[in-house]
Amino acid sequence: MNTTSKDSGDMSTIVERVFQVTVPDALELPDFVPYLTAKQGILDVVPDTVQRSVRVRYDVRHVDFAGVQAMLNQAGAALPEGLWQRLRTEWLVNLDNNLRDNASSHPACCSRPPAGAGGHRPRGTA
Repeated sequence: MNTTSKDSGDMSTIVERVFQVTVPDALELPDFVPYLTAKQGILDVVPDTVQRSVRVRYDVRHVDFAGVQAMLNQAGAALPEGLWQRLRTEWLVNLDNNLRDNASSHPACCSRPPAGAGGHRPRGTA
């Protein structure tokens, strides 16, 4: 089993997804894993010819589920098509987008008033 990994700084944006493939022979190509791991955001690729799947660990700051699917198609590992696959793809893309947005947000402190609330009393009140 070929595995290649790279280091990434923020663990909160790293996800691991399993992609089912329809062409398991592509997983045995010698340049399959290096092709994927050379892409930005891909941290780890583990092909499994017995299960006809690829386990990919990636950083959602650089690529999402649909992007990894496109890379797998370009590498020759075609993915199943159909209604279930489209629904699953949209759901996982949404999860990746939410994870990326949550990681980049800066929560407001509850003891700090929002911008524009200077704490001044309106005129005419005591």
